[in-house]
Amino acid sequence: MVLYLLLGAGVIALDQAVKLYILNTVAVTGKSVEFIPKIMRLVFVRNYGAAFSFLSGRNAKVFFIAVAFVFVALVIAALKTGFISGKLERLCLVLIAAGGISNCIDRIVHGYVVDMFSTEFMSFPIFNVADIFITVFTFVFAGSMLFSGRDGD
Repeated sequence: MVLYLLLGAGVIALDQAVKLYILNTVAVTGKSVEFIPKIMRLVFVRNYGAAFSFLSGRNAKVFFIAVAFVFVALVIAALKTGFISGKLERLCLVLIAAGGISNCIDRIVHGYVVDMFSTEFMSFPIFNVADIFITVFTFVFAGSMLFSGRDGD
């Protein structure tokens, strides 16, 4: 359980550090910064919705905070009770929850989520580090649950 706490705290710290950098540089200057040439730029966007601005609206803040708290409580319960027993699945849930907590911190502190990664090579919603963890590990979790081959384990 301590390892999960440390990994979750690491994801939150990484996401919040990147957001702080964006707030102290890009948001102040109002200029985007080339991150990976011709692939990705760093920008500053206020996201009032969920991942990739889904369900945007300033009135949704309380809803998203509540959803994050409920999800984190369910993850803790699943870990403590052994409801989810696979190591990969448990790790995925922790990393998804950490991303949700970090975005929740933004909503509480700023009233919006700080997004910063803008792709240049294709049209894609602007996102942040927490969104990466939420999205990638949701797919890994689902894939693992579907294709793990465990019978009732």
